[in-house]
Amino acid sequence: MHPHLRLLIYGILTWLIPFVLSLFLYGPDGTLTIGVFAFKSLMIISGAASGALLIFLYLRSLPAGTNWLTAGIIVGISWLLINWALDLMVMVALFGMGGWEWFIEIGSRYLVIPAMAILAGAAAEIGAEKR
Repeated sequence: MHPHLRLLIYGILTWLIPFVLSLFLYGPDGTLTIGVFAFKSLMIISGAASGALLIFLYLRSLPAGTNWLTAGIIVGISWLLINWALDLMVMVALFGMGGWEWFIEIGSRYLVIPAMAILAGAAAEIGAEKR
């Protein structure tokens, strides 16, 4: 698979995995079946865990000699923008949540993606230098 296509697909998956999980946490009447804080915790944990795994899989798929820090920056920024775009389409455009409310309650949490990706790229860079 072409690296750009993998970057896009994995970026979509970082948003889609927690979203699909969230669907199972709502009852038929559209209300949460668990407490709101448990829900938010599950979303953060599932997003971070799936994001970390996908960052690892993506970086592992790149050829030897890659500038790992640059790759981490590209992944982090790309996936942040993908997640923001998908979330804005669903939460703001579809469900009518206010833009500022969305950013404070949800959007700012996506900043963990570039943090993890950049640090993974930096760790890979350090590891490559020690070989």
